[in-house]
Amino acid sequence: MILDVGCSKGYGIYIMSKLCPECKFVGVDLDKKSIELANKVLSKKLSNATCLLGDITDESTVEYLRSKYGFFDVITCF
Repeated sequence: MILDVGCSKGYGIYIMSKLCPECKFVGVDLDKKSIELANKVLSKKLSNATCLLGDITDESTVEYLRSKYGFFDVITCF
């Protein structure tokens, strides 16, 4: 499970998924429009990725991620 912090429109997730198609990806970003676009584009091309609106510095976001996805194997920030 890979977390991409500040995923924006999901470009980094898309590239990483090509390198590791068996991996699962979660992206988090502060910008609602970027998340909407990322999910729209990624859902057409990938079945192993999702992007969420959230602030990784907010404890409630971190708790939500941990409760829904558990611990991450890799955390990226491009």
